[in-house]
Amino acid sequence: DFTLKDATGKSITLSAYKGRVVMINFWATWCPPCRQEMPSMEMLFQEYKKKGFEILAISSDSQGEKIVKPFMEFYELSFTALMDTDGKVHSVYGVTAIPTTYIVDKQGNITHKIMGPMDWKDKKSKEMIERLLQ
Repeated sequence: DFTLKDATGKSITLSAYKGRVVMINFWATWCPPCRQEMPSMEMLFQEYKKKGFEILAISSDSQGEKIVKPFMEFYELSFTALMDTDGKVHSVYGVTAIPTTYIVDKQGNITHKIMGPMDWKDKKSKEMIERLLQ
């Protein structure tokens, strides 16, 4: 479990999302592959958020919300961005390269670890999320 601040300074705890399927995406604003997958993450979020799907995008940017908040606004991303400026949560999850994504089921178990960028609007990604939402 972890608690991090979002782009508005509010504390967000992973365990509060138990009962929902959660994508935990480790990224940074300076990472081209991370930026590349963000639009498809937003599309996936819009499609499944009302069915119990959540995205927690954990930024390793050292400047935190000062750089992340404008980035999220510019790209019109509505999922939750969290600040891991000291890299502690990245370390706990063993993240050595970004983007790295974990999918957590409704019971709080990690079901998938994906290293590298994904096209989250493809059929395989949608099927994975739909299966976990059942």
